[in-house]
Amino acid sequence: MFELVYTSPAGRAWHLSRYAHEGVFVDEGGVDGLVGTVEEQVFSSVGRAGQRVAGQQAQALSGALAVSVVGTREKSVMDAWLEFRADWSVRVPGTLMVVSPVRGPVSTPVRLREVPAAPTKFLEPGAGDVMSMRLVGDDGVWWGSWLRVVSSGGSASSVTVTNPGAVIVWPRLRVARGCTGVVTLPSGKTVSMTVPDDDEHAGGRWLLLDESESCAVLDENDHLDRALWLATRPGVVTEGVPPGAERTYKIRRSAGSGRVALEWRPGYLDPWR
Repeated sequence: MFELVYTSPAGRAWHLSRYAHEGVFVDEGGVDGLVGTVEEQVFSSVGRAGQRVAGQQAQALSGALAVSVVGTREKSVMDAWLEFRADWSVRVPGTLMVVSPVRGPVSTPVRLREVPAAPTKFLEPGAGDVMSMRLVGDDGVWWGSWLRVVSSGGSASSVTVTNPGAVIVWPRLRVARGCTGVVTLPSGKTVSMTVPDDDEHAGGRWLLLDESESCAVLDENDHLDRALWLATRPGVVTEGVPPGAERTYKIRRSAGSGRVALEWRPGYLDPWR
């Protein structure tokens, strides 16, 4: 069976599967849309039948959830309604996760497209109600779990990154405090980052090898380390892994005593696999 879990921006989890819920669950047939779509760039040639696809771009996810609010022994219908409604925002995304019995967990950030309608039964004591949530997922894909290969020595570790998803995989380099990490890209070009040895950098840093993310340098809370980003950015080049392909990277620690890691995750259009 599939499991559906929503985690609010504040971190509260709602298990929306009918068999395990916190007073709110998705109705039968209550998931509408929320699968990926692509916009294609195509061209045709005179004298040649059909068309050719030059590229594809994943569009934002769009859809809705229809849920029943019934409460629990510990939580009234009114409390469940108010808490669940308060855990959604039109601005700040939460996380919707589908757990597949085959693929495992995939997740995507979601936010409200519009504020839900008023209750239909005015939540009389003991009366359940329904709620429809129209959603948008700005990432356009469902993300698989983060995969990681760690190198703790000075010699290079080979990392084969396979992409079973629908969008390009852009790895990220994680470097511990007080270390210099080096990644060799599939073309043979190298990128390095040195993380200072001080308490401010105790959690290490992540270098995003992705031009669309401006090759940002993030801390453990996903906040931009502007000073280190400005120092690192001029030497960064990026090479991703196309859908259905694999590429080999190499990582090593060139200074310090901590660990260096390469991390990546695939993006899927269809969470129901």
